[in-house]
This record gives sequence, structure tokens and C-alpha cells, in this order.
Amino acid sequence: MSQSTTQSPSSPEAETPGVETSRASLRRALALVAGVLFVFQVGRWMIVPGLDLFVLSDVFRDLADPLRTGVLSSANFSRLSVMALGVWPYVAAWVVFEFLHGMFTPAAHARYRRWATGVIAIFWSVGLANAMQGYPHLVADPGVWFVIPASLSIAAGTMVLVWLGEQITKTGFCDGIWLLAAADILSGLPVAVIQIVHGYDTGVFSGFAVLLIAAVTVGLVVLIVLFETARLRFPLVQIDAADGQVAEGDAKGERITGHHTLKLDNVTVVPLMFAASLIALPPTFASLLDYETSAMLLPYYAYVAPGQPLHLILFGVLVVVFTFLVTAIKVSPKAVLRDVEKTGQTVAAVPQGEAQSYVDRVLTFWTLVVAAYLIVLALLPQLLTMIIGVPVVSNGRLFLIVVLVGLDVLRRTLVLQSLKQLPRQTG
Repeated sequence: MSQSTTQSPSSPEAETPGVETSRASLRRALALVAGVLFVFQVGRWMIVPGLDLFVLSDVFRDLADPLRTGVLSSANFSRLSVMALGVWPYVAAWVVFEFLHGMFTPAAHARYRRWATGVIAIFWSVGLANAMQGYPHLVADPGVWFVIPASLSIAAGTMVLVWLGEQITKTGFCDGIWLLAAADILSGLPVAVIQIVHGYDTGVFSGFAVLLIAAVTVGLVVLIVLFETARLRFPLVQIDAADGQVAEGDAKGERITGHHTLKLDNVTVVPLMFAASLIALPPTFASLLDYETSAMLLPYYAYVAPGQPLHLILFGVLVVVFTFLVTAIKVSPKAVLRDVEKTGQTVAAVPQGEAQSYVDRVLTFWTLVVAAYLIVLALLPQLLTMIIGVPVVSNGRLFLIVVLVGLDVLRRTLVLQSLKQLPRQTG
């Protein structure tokens, strides 16, 4: 059961310094966020060393959006920059370490996650440098002496961003690394809007298609807000300290003494990212094989490409599996009941011996609902792409990250606003 207590200061003057400190901290945090975002955007225009600048114009045409609007943006340019990976290696490490929840102290957890981020960043940057060599004449001097400095510069760019994100986190404003991930996603928003407008003007999109895109976008945001702010509330009744039993009227739930609250969605993006990663593993490893073998396997991988029926089925099954697995790791019915009993209470309207099985049934049902929500979130943009033929709406994982960061910032801002109002009320 969550309890809240309110302590009134002895005088308005006693509270004011704390509020001023909060305001000053917010100003410093906002200044730091603005500076980090500026560095991030500048870094997205810093080209990896060893590329032929005269060939870049041809590359940009290939990197342009599907509607060929000719828009040059940092979202396209960044694919060849030292910030090409952004903070996504950290996100990958974070997802893996969610399965190790509770195995390490918070400090050790953060340290190991940082090391894993470095390893993933190096691995991905080598693959990206090799991919750059695959474009004709893009690399001035292909070979190991391009791959090594290019890989190190890209990996270093990621680690710099992770460090800058950690500095934002220390201010308490929000999780800085996830803020940078959201900023990376939102950097493609202007191009997406231009795609839609250009597609409508040229007849690629009908008016109905534009309305459908808008409806899906708004619907996904509303769906995420509803589920990510939803809470499970277990009604509680008091246990008699003398005999450890519940009075008859209380056992029927007639006198509720409190509630135990749990977050509905305890897995967020973890199942989505793991499902997508597992499906993408075979083609990824095939790309590391020789050309003949990779070409031979390519027709088989086409069956699990996004939008294909087999892909939709596999993705849905994997999301359900990982949703239940992560929920079981992070939320245990036994632990929930133990926390409740520490307060001298138990679940209302349930016999004491059946409380754990009741909590287990409730968690199982709502975990299945959360899995269905994540499947809709992930597959609805794919279905929209199949209908209109152009991927203008990003995948659900990215929607989820942006909305979660926005909710986190909003929550912390509301806390600050309540602190600002406190001296006025107590005065």
C-alpha cells in the first residue's frame, strides 16, 4: 500500500530556499539539455574520416526518403557521421540487462551496462564501416586502415553521447540517455511531414491516406499514454495482530483499509526490441558470410521480412513470450504479497491462503493484455505501410520511447510546479 505524508514547514520562509534551489536546478538542467542537444546535432554533421566528399552527393540521393523529395537532413546525413549509432548501443545493452534485474547492485549494474555498451558500439561500428566500403567509391582508401579509425570514431561518438546523457540524468531532470534516443527519433519528424505533404501534392497519397496516417499516429500516442499511466490496484484489509486473521466483514471486502498499487506495463520496450532482434539475427549473420552463400539464403529470409504473414506471426509470438518472461523477472506474486503483509494487511475479499494464487491470476491476465497492447503497437505501423505502400509512420518501438520520455519529463515538471505552489499555499 502506498502512503503519502505531508509535512508543513514551520514558516513560508523556511520552504522558499528549497524552492529557489529547485528552480535554479531546473534552469541548470535545461541549459545542460540544450547544450547536449546542440553537441548531438553538430556531431551528426561530422563525417566519418576516410570518406570521399565528392561522392557524398550521390550517397545522399540513395539515402533520401522513399518519395524522393530531395530533403537533406541530419537524419540522413548522420548515417555517415561519427554519431551514426547514437545511443542505440546503450539501449541494446539496457534491454539485455533487464533480464538480469536484481542480480547486481545498482552501481555494478550501471558499470557493467556501460562496458556492454562499449562492446556493442565497437561491434556495430565495424559492421557500419564495412557497409560504407560497399558503396562504390565512397571510401577514398578502402581496407583495414579505413575500418579501424572509422569504427573507433563511431564507437567513440556513442560513448561521448552516453557520458553526456549521464550528466543530464544526474540533474534529475530526466533520463538523459533516453532523452537523446528520443531526440534521435524526432530528428526524422520534419522529413516525415515533408514526405506526407509531398506525397499528397504529387498524388502518391490520397486524402483518405493522409487522414489514416494522422489517425494512426494520434491513436498510437493515446494508446501508449493510457497503458503507461495505468495502474493495478489491489484492495487491502487489515490483519488482526492478535491472531493473524481477518475479521469476517473485512474478509468480504466490506472495510477496505488501503490499496497496493502496481504499474500495469512493467516491460516497456524490452519485448519489442528482443523480438525484432531475434527475427533480424539470421539475415544479419548471413550478411557476414560470403556473397554466394548469402545470396542463396536470401529468398528464405524474404519470408520473415516486415509485412510478411510469417513475420507478423513470429513477432507476435515472441512479444508474448518475452512479455511474460520479463514480467516474471520483475514482478513476483510472492514478492507482492510479502510487501503487502509487511504493512499488516492482506488482499481483500480473498481467503488468506489463496491470496498468492489470486495475485498470480490477476497478473497473468493483465500481462496478456499488455502483450496484446505491445503487439498492436508494433504491428499497426507495418499494416499501415502495407496499405499505403510507403513507410512514413515509424515503428511502434520508437513511438513508445518518445512518449515514455515525454511522460517522464512531464511528471518531473509537475513535481517542480507543486514545489513552486507550496510557499504560496503555506503563506
